[in-house]
Amino acid sequence: QQENLRATSDNMLLIREINDLRGGLTAAKNNLQMERATLATAGLGPRKASHGLAAALEQAGGDPDALIARQRAEIEELRRAVKALEEKLVAGGAPSSSRPGEAFPPIGRAVDG
Repeated sequence: QQENLRATSDNMLLIREINDLRGGLTAAKNNLQMERATLATAGLGPRKASHGLAAALEQAGGDPDALIARQRAEIEELRRAVKALEEKLVAGGAPSSSRPGEAFPPIGRAVDG
């Protein structure tokens, strides 16, 4: 009886120690994950953005005005595509209570406020 009680007590101490170690391991893993996320976020900071801008400028022949013109043309193309999709959505079965062309606010109002 005494032997069983001592063995049970030892087992309980070992189980508690194992659980403490598991908790410490989980905390260490969480810290490592947070540090990796912080490093990844720092790595994607302004250097990547400026590298993307430099690549876009290089693609435009180094002329910022040409890059801006190309981006404006792309914006207009995307606006036309959005408008076509809005019209298709309205024509394709929007509720009768909504007026044509008001499925989504125009991009200018959405961006400008």
